[in-house]
This record gives sequence, C-alpha cells and structure tokens, in this order.
Amino acid sequence: FIVAAASAASASASGPGPWQGAQHFARSVAQAQDDPLRALAEEKRFLAQARSSASGARALWSLLTQSRIHVLLEQPTQAAQALAAARAELDALPAATAEQRLAHRLQELQASTLTEDPQVSMPQVEALVSEVRAIGHARLACEAET
Repeated sequence: FIVAAASAASASASGPGPWQGAQHFARSVAQAQDDPLRALAEEKRFLAQARSSASGARALWSLLTQSRIHVLLEQPTQAAQALAAARAELDALPAATAEQRLAHRLQELQASTLTEDPQVSMPQVEALVSEVRAIGHARLACEAET
C-alpha cells in the first residue's frame, strides 16, 4: 500500500485529536517514504510524549504510524508488536471513534501483507473501503484504496 495523502496538513502543537490523528499519521508516513528510520525515531519520541501526557488517542495514532513504518521497512515482527500495542490503546479509549477503529483495521490489513498473500485480504480491503466511505473520511478512504 502507498500513502497517497502525502500533502496532509501537519497536526497542531497541542497534538492530534481524532481528525488530527489521521493527519499526523498521513504526514508521518509520507515523511517515512524519504527516511523511515528518522520517521520511526520521531514517532517513538511522539509516543513517549503522548504517554507522559496520558493521551491514549495520541498514543494510538503514534503506534499505528509506527506499525505502518515497520511495514515500509518490511519488518513484520515489529509491525505486529506496534499494532498489538495500538490495539491495547484502542481498547482502553473510553470513546473510540469509528475513524480510530477503521484506521486500526486498515493497518492490520497493511501489516498482513508482510506475512500473507495480499490477494487473500482483497475482500477484506474492499469491505473496509465501503466502511470508510460510509463515514465520509477522505484520508482513510485514500489510504484504504491504495
């Protein structure tokens, strides 16, 4: 999968909320195309800040981003670890949004391409694209369709 949202606006200084989280994800993954190790290091710092401020939503987006970068680096074990940690953050959110749930599911599918035949997941991808379109989220729809 390729992130097509390379021109996404950067997150505000106060940190990403639900919508800004998707922007943070898109911006960070786009930066990772050029220098994935640097982007991963920045994401680890962002995660530490999110955890120190007890922001589960920020931690979730950071872990999803880390998983995606590990996919870019073709590191299935690390991608799965970040994804498992993201699942724990998602489950701990008192009011997880549809966007957050779909972003997690999308990252699960992307990570699975490292260990499974991508053709196996195509029906799941198509169903996910339908869900993303239903909530009208352009950034996630773009990510899901690529």
